[in-house]
Amino acid sequence: MFGLDGTLVQVDWEKKGEEDIDVLLTLDDGQVKPAYLCLRPYAMTFLKKMSKQFEIIIFSDRSRAQTEAIMEVLDPFRELVKTRLCKDNCV
Repeated sequence: MFGLDGTLVQVDWEKKGEEDIDVLLTLDDGQVKPAYLCLRPYAMTFLKKMSKQFEIIIFSDRSRAQTEAIMEVLDPFRELVKTRLCKDNCV
């Protein structure tokens, strides 16, 4: 089990670097706001290697909509992470 926020990605509301990935996140009040994902070094390599040997579970303290939007960038076909846990009980 891995934490999404701060472990695999850092989410910022302002672009910090050229490699940041643009994503739209829905806030708790329903407002959609642009955000930027900074992947931790080797995060994708790690997930790809570990998913071959283990079932990976990701948890986040974000809402379901935000967690799904971030995971859509990291694993759009659910090949690496089978279970997503969040404050709204993602699956």
